[in-house]
Amino acid sequence: MLSTQLQDNFYNNLTDKLNETSLWSNISISLGPGWTPSNADADWGNITGLRFEFTWSIDSNITLLIDGLFFHGVYKPAIQSSSGDLFYYPINAFMQFTIQWVVLGGLLYIIPKIFKAKTIWKSLLAIAGFALITLFIQIVIFTAVLSAWPELRFGFEVLGGVPGEWQTAYAQVFGPISTVFWYVEKAMYIWTIALCTIAIHLMFKFSWTKSLLVSTSSYLLSLLLFRFLVYGTIWL
Repeated sequence: MLSTQLQDNFYNNLTDKLNETSLWSNISISLGPGWTPSNADADWGNITGLRFEFTWSIDSNITLLIDGLFFHGVYKPAIQSSSGDLFYYPINAFMQFTIQWVVLGGLLYIIPKIFKAKTIWKSLLAIAGFALITLFIQIVIFTAVLSAWPELRFGFEVLGGVPGEWQTAYAQVFGPISTVFWYVEKAMYIWTIALCTIAIHLMFKFSWTKSLLVSTSSYLLSLLLFRFLVYGTIWL
C-alpha cells in the first residue's frame, strides 16, 4: 500500500494509481475528494507537512524513486491565470498590426508599379489597414477558443525541460488546440488576400488573375518580413 499523509490530518491511498513496475508514473492529486480526515479537527488551511508511507506485500529488493514533486494552486483557465495577459495580447496584436500595416502598404505601393500602375501611397495604406483588420478577428477567435477549452495538464516531461523530451510532451498537450489555431490562421490569410485582391482589382482595373498575384505576393512577403524583423526567422 502507498499512501500520503499530511500531519496525521488527511490521508490518501494511492495504491490503485501505481499498478506498474519499472515505469515512471505521473500522478496529479487534487485536494478535497479522495482525502480522508483522520480526526474531526482536520483543516486544509493549516497544512505544514507532507509524509509518504510505504509498505510492501512481498519481501523483495525494491527501489522506489520520487522526482518532480510540485505543489500547484487552484486551477484557472489560461486567460484568467494572470491579469497581465489581458493587456499583453491586445498590445501584441496592435504592434503586429502596426508593423505589418506599414510593410504591406509599402509592398502594395511598389509591386503594382511592376505592371505600370500609378500607385497612391495614402490609398494603398488605407487598403492595407482595412485588410489587416482580420488580425484582430483572429485574436478574438483565439481568445474565445482558449476561454472555452478544457483545462490543460502539464506533465513532468513538459516542466522538466529535458531537450528533445519536453518538445514532444508539449506538442501532445497543445496538439488539438494548435490544430484549431492553424486552420484559423490560414483562413485569415485567405480572407486578407481576398480583400486585397478585390481592392487592387477595383483600383487599378487589373484582371482578377493579376490582382490575385499582386495581393498574394504582397501579403506573404509582408508576413515573412514582419516575422524576420520581429523574431529573426521566417515561416508561414
